[in-house]
Amino acid sequence: MTDEEKITKIFRDYYNRDPIGIEDGQNFMQQGGPVDMMHLYDSLDEVEEKFGVPLPETYKAFIRARAGIGMSTMNNCDKFYAFDKDLILDWNIIGSVNAAVDESFENVFVFGADYCDYCYFIDLNNKYGFGTESVWRTYRSGINKEMLELVGRNFIEFLENFALNEKLNVEEPFKPAKPYKPTVEEGKKILRIIDERARADEKIYQEILEAEKKIDEYIEAAKANKKLTIDFFPIKEKNLGSYGYMGLEPFKTDCFDKFPIKSLAILVHLGDFEIENSYGCFFSNYAMNGTGDRNFLTPELSEYFRFFENPCGLVKKYVPDYIFQDYQNKLGRGAESIYIMSCYGSSIENACYVAKDIVEFIRKICADEPLDLTPIGKIAQK
Repeated sequence: MTDEEKITKIFRDYYNRDPIGIEDGQNFMQQGGPVDMMHLYDSLDEVEEKFGVPLPETYKAFIRARAGIGMSTMNNCDKFYAFDKDLILDWNIIGSVNAAVDESFENVFVFGADYCDYCYFIDLNNKYGFGTESVWRTYRSGINKEMLELVGRNFIEFLENFALNEKLNVEEPFKPAKPYKPTVEEGKKILRIIDERARADEKIYQEILEAEKKIDEYIEAAKANKKLTIDFFPIKEKNLGSYGYMGLEPFKTDCFDKFPIKSLAILVHLGDFEIENSYGCFFSNYAMNGTGDRNFLTPELSEYFRFFENPCGLVKKYVPDYIFQDYQNKLGRGAESIYIMSCYGSSIENACYVAKDIVEFIRKICADEPLDLTPIGKIAQK
């Protein structure tokens, strides 16, 4: 049986699995799916020439078979639809193709997506060591290696995985080990280190105490006006087990030694700080762990201290925002300045200055105050 015949059988069995599947198959034929896929097949030479690397034969067999353009698992938890030629060229940045996508997609071939947050790619250059035909699922906003899901060793296995299972089977080869949980004694030690570093400069220590007092007042005022829902539990010995705002895990390593002690002390003071409004949330224990280049999706942003995320997007709707501190004063507004930027395919010129320091930023979110979303690159051009 040829690869095309295998794929045709996979889709035939998939479409005939129940009345809904039969309807999906009819819609595929009526909407011109076979014609779209033939157009893509006629363009594969052009696509390969632009990418400078051959596409897997099993993927090309899928295009030749013209059996279907998408599937969902039987319980409809997972979906997949194949990109046409234009979307393929727009979603990939291999070789001479220059799409407006995050650079973490470089040198992989994105061939499809679901109707929510994921896209699917083939690791043509074996970046992840599972072969040049391996098929993966990742977030559309960018590839975070630790969260990659392997969904097939080749394209046919990927299709079989979709068609024959009630839920898409995935491997998570790079998923971190079970998160570290600090003991109370470790937590006390970390808090002592932060306090000692803060007290080393009396001026900074007094600034920290004043900032913490202001923050408490902002939070209490926000609670009183009942415009926001706020939970605020400053880190104390009694609740170290709940990790606090950004957790204690990052302090296992020296990755935060370069960050300003004032910012760390203020963020640790916040403890479990949750706010329900349009701005988002402080990063969790897992998200804050590691070095800068793991926290950000692009190497350029690893030079900044990311501490907050808006998953719904203020800068770009439905695309997560990162809020970060320019602790090296690379952007010229001071080492405590706070910026917001979309995580999706952005350069630092698209960052927007939103506050002079973390204290002012917290005041703004507690007051539900609009942020200035003018990119600093656009300001510089004026």
